[in-house]
Amino acid sequence: VIPPIYNDISSVHNGMMFTLQGALRRKNGEHSFFIGGLEALIDTKNNILIENFTFNEDINLYSVVIEDTNYSISPIRDYFQGKNGKTYSFINYKKEFRYWFESVFKKELENKKIKNIFLTKFLIGMISMDGFWFQKKI
Repeated sequence: VIPPIYNDISSVHNGMMFTLQGALRRKNGEHSFFIGGLEALIDTKNNILIENFTFNEDINLYSVVIEDTNYSISPIRDYFQGKNGKTYSFINYKKEFRYWFESVFKKELENKKIKNIFLTKFLIGMISMDGFWFQKKI
């Protein structure tokens, strides 16, 4: 059971939740929001897994790997020091996409058939920082 000590708490994803505790509620007209407070990642038994863990929608909580100190770094994962001394890592969707785009898609694009199809039918835009494509027919 999670005690009612949090200002905000996310839904459960893979047995973990983002929390906000000790924040101040401010109002702006009909809208309200929180300022300050301590963010953390907890489990369903209210154990703090990672302190100072800011909510990030790019992190895949279903991809958690919990390791001791001897681990290899992956370019698609974000790493956090757990309260228990172990390292928690999660796949970051944007990093995963960028890695795939740079290491797989661009190499395949060099294949002349694929390159000709794209160049003759579409003018491909770059990927924005938000991860969206834009295309324009020519």
